[in-house]
Amino acid sequence: MGNLLAANLFRLRRSALFWGLLAASAGFGALVAFNYYEMSQIEPIALDGAFFIYPLTAAILTAVFIPLFLGREYSDRAIRNKVAAGHLRPHIYGAGLITALAASLGTELLDRAPPARSGAARG
Repeated sequence: MGNLLAANLFRLRRSALFWGLLAASAGFGALVAFNYYEMSQIEPIALDGAFFIYPLTAAILTAVFIPLFLGREYSDRAIRNKVAAGHLRPHIYGAGLITALAASLGTELLDRAPPARSGAARG
């Protein structure tokens, strides 16, 4: 399973879609942080709305990315080749799950990074 995981993570690093996802996530996080900062200059606002929008956007972006990323293995018939090479299906799907979790975690952390860095989420 280690080789499958290494191959999936290599595909993840080389994926232009993944880097686009990270850029969109960081851009949206910065936009929301700037928006809340500007609104707080006019009047005091509660930041609980800002804290709940980050997981929502990360979940939506990840929900778009993961099927496209893992679906490519099905369309390229790579799973058939992996099974023919002697890998077990639970290991193939487990490596895909771990890769999806890594992509989701990266998106979530990057989505929260700009507000944390700017201090807008501190209140």
